[in-house]
Amino acid sequence: MKSKEHEYHKRRLEKLKAENAVLRKKLAASQKGKKDLEKSLKSKEGLFNALHDGIVAVQQRKIVEVNKMALDLLGYTAEEVLGRDFLHFVHPSLKRYARELHEKRVAGKHAPEEYEIDLIKKDGEPIRCDISVKKTQMNGRMAFLARMTRLEVRKRKERALIHSRKTEALSTMASGLAKKLGASLSRIADCSADAQKVNDLKNQDLLDRLREIEPEADHLMSAMSELAKISGGKHAASEVALFDLKKAVQEAAEAAIQRLGIEAKKRSAEIHFKTYLRSGSTIEGDRKEIQDMIVHVIQNAVEAMPKGGNLYLSMEENAGFAVIYVQDSGVGIPEEIQDRMLDPFFTTKGKDGVGLGLSLCAAIVKRHRGSLEITSKENHGTIITIRLPLASKEKKVKGKRVRSKIKDAQILLIEEDDMVREILSQVLGSKGYRVLTAISGADGLSQMKRKTFDMVIIDGATSSINGHALARKIKTTQKGLSLALILEQEAIKNMDGAQKRVADLIIGKPLDVNQVVNQVSQVLADSAHML
Repeated sequence: MKSKEHEYHKRRLEKLKAENAVLRKKLAASQKGKKDLEKSLKSKEGLFNALHDGIVAVQQRKIVEVNKMALDLLGYTAEEVLGRDFLHFVHPSLKRYARELHEKRVAGKHAPEEYEIDLIKKDGEPIRCDISVKKTQMNGRMAFLARMTRLEVRKRKERALIHSRKTEALSTMASGLAKKLGASLSRIADCSADAQKVNDLKNQDLLDRLREIEPEADHLMSAMSELAKISGGKHAASEVALFDLKKAVQEAAEAAIQRLGIEAKKRSAEIHFKTYLRSGSTIEGDRKEIQDMIVHVIQNAVEAMPKGGNLYLSMEENAGFAVIYVQDSGVGIPEEIQDRMLDPFFTTKGKDGVGLGLSLCAAIVKRHRGSLEITSKENHGTIITIRLPLASKEKKVKGKRVRSKIKDAQILLIEEDDMVREILSQVLGSKGYRVLTAISGADGLSQMKRKTFDMVIIDGATSSINGHALARKIKTTQKGLSLALILEQEAIKNMDGAQKRVADLIIGKPLDVNQVVNQVSQVLADSAHML
């Protein structure tokens, strides 16, 4: 009897041990699944919060996802936004309009993907925003991703584009004038000089007239030279040299101080001029042009202080650039004309000005691969910021061709996750790449039959995509193609040599959106250099 009871307990113990082992395996699998889910959530959160625009995901009119930029824009915490009706954040006068647009999208009717609307911040302040809406899927259900950008950001970009186009047109005109009139003016000056040397010329009035031609011709030749600079022509090799920018700026400041003394006597207005030159930067370019530009900027600041004031000239190095600041306490620039201050021929001096001052300064800086920015507030002064690249020993011979190729790069993104696919495509698209998306390997291969790509990005950790097998197939489909694989860290550790050689880039999860963009850019740049 005891023997049977012992056998029973023994079998029971073995059964419990087996059940315990199964439970432990299930627990381990559950914990791994939890970690994978946490990694995935962290990856999405990192992508969301790295974007420069506000992003919200709306499902059944409720906000189900929101990034940090959107929270900062509206002044709320995530807890205060998630689960709320998106109409809560729309200005009362526009709620009906926003609701109608949403209902049209849900019904599959036509509704604008981009529009302007007033949102309300937590403190009650209305803010005008551009909204861009894209239909997507979340957990198998319809959802909408909305990108929010403050209206002034778009307006600023539009102004920059308009200024760029205007400058390009004026540069073309300036270049044509310089070529058309330059030779003729030079000929006129030479003929005038030769005529004055004629010994038998007795007419004094004629001699006086001839002598008047030469300085006027010189003045026009100088104007032609300035037009040539505005047209954006490159320096001749003989004009370019390495020089100490600090010394050049000091000399320009000394020349400006002499002019300040003369100006102060004319106007009986005292100007306090101080310099803070913190670095001795070496740059490459035309020393005389840079000095003339600095004197122009200082003179412009002086003219903005008819009653006197403070003028500061400072210089520092930052991120590979020498940065020069010229700050005055003058009358400032009215907001309505600030966008025109760098336009050639625009002037606030009436008939006394020709309008080549600041536009010429900006052209000189541009010829040196730098930038000139104006920050001003009426009655509070102006700051001119000039950035000039520091001299580098390495010459990027293929730089222009590489940048052009990268900008036009065609990228195919194969990603099953709707949110990750949408965010990655938008971020890469905002950098100038042309991005097409696919939700499966079969979809991606189908698109490759119709179109040629520079890079394919595959998320190899999804249920419907065997990343390594698909990567090998894609590599044989198109030669010279760059290929990137997105994998979990554990999967990367388990890769063998053959698998690693298939991909040109391996991206680990959780994703860092900025790092992904930099890695993709580097691979495309390396590929372009090899061409």
